[in-house]
Amino acid sequence: RVVSEIDKIAGEWKDLGNGAAFDSPAAYHAQFELPLTGNTSFSLSNEKGEQLEISYNSIYNTLAAKRTSATGANPASFSMPSVSGKLMGNGTSVKLDIYVDQSSVEIMSAYGTFTMTNLVFPSTIYNKISIPSSASGLKYRELKSIWK
Repeated sequence: RVVSEIDKIAGEWKDLGNGAAFDSPAAYHAQFELPLTGNTSFSLSNEKGEQLEISYNSIYNTLAAKRTSATGANPASFSMPSVSGKLMGNGTSVKLDIYVDQSSVEIMSAYGTFTMTNLVFPSTIYNKISIPSSASGLKYRELKSIWK
């Protein structure tokens, strides 16, 4: 679980339309419910067309983040272009918490039963989230810097 002190630097939750760009804070926490009923994917992107694609494989019950040439700077230097892990859910869906800043994307589910950290180097922060139409409850909140 993320430490409870994160709430001290977090703004108010804002509903976010699927695929809608939002004002890009320095960091943010996004959340939504992902269905586990079939293969699906979602992505984080920015206005420059850079994106991180995350896919769910229902046969193996895994979540994978794919760092490609579209992800941002220096993708060829990644020793692991795809990172995956076993996802735990209630059988039909799982709530995902995604923490994003300029160079990392942290994905957590089911209150910490699954965590994944990805280093990414987009030219600007990902400020658009596209989720499958079967997903629900997409929202985000700004995270203020702990250094200011």
